[in-house]
Amino acid sequence: MLNDRSGAPLEVADALRQLQARQIAVPAAVTDALVALRRVQAAEPAQVDAQDIRRAYLAGADQGEIDALLLADLGSTRLRSEWAQARISAAVATLNALRDSASEVFPLLRAQAEAAIGKLQAVAELDAGATVDSLVRGGKVDDAKLLAGADEVAAELNALYRLRDQYLVRGGLRSVVVNGHDCTRWRDPVAAAAHARGDTEAQQYLAGLREGCELWYPSGPEARAAGQELADAAAAAAEKKRQREHGVGATFTSW
Repeated sequence: MLNDRSGAPLEVADALRQLQARQIAVPAAVTDALVALRRVQAAEPAQVDAQDIRRAYLAGADQGEIDALLLADLGSTRLRSEWAQARISAAVATLNALRDSASEVFPLLRAQAEAAIGKLQAVAELDAGATVDSLVRGGKVDDAKLLAGADEVAAELNALYRLRDQYLVRGGLRSVVVNGHDCTRWRDPVAAAAHARGDTEAQQYLAGLREGCELWYPSGPEARAAGQELADAAAAAAEKKRQREHGVGATFTSW
């Protein structure tokens, strides 16, 4: 289903876990929405056993008990369905509150992402062919630690990108990609695609950085603006090419 939000409660749990792991306080608006979500979750209806009516008959229950069990059985499916929808609605409201609080959360994520990018940039600037062992032997212990931790840093940077894309960018990642120009990680994705190659995420980042490509952590609007700039430049270049190939304002004379 295109608008299926059944996973919203799990998304809320994931978002909270990720923010907590990075010691980022939950915005007040999200806390307020969580109160409603947790109230709904705590009110989960009990599951009715369809065999209860049969057991009641066998146990000699009176008609009042039988009628009460029948009513509970008939209403159970509807009750649990409505509760599940209420839970989803409360979770979606919580996710919306988080997205609406992006101005509070995003700068904190950006600070952590830029620190990770800085570490990868430092690794990219090491001598070509440097290894952890060679750096240690050369007394460059700090550089050796940076190189040894490159994979972990790249993984954390990816997690920060996904956290931004999934929970803070209104409309999601697709909404900020302009005519195929995705500037959410590399400022110039075309140049990065030509150079950022490797078997691991760290290798891909380092390869691009060594070629002078800029890795950044933009907000949704910033990524969209950068993508639009590239799209406009591509359109202008295509128009110039068309004019060169077909001429502009050419006239044709019939004899």
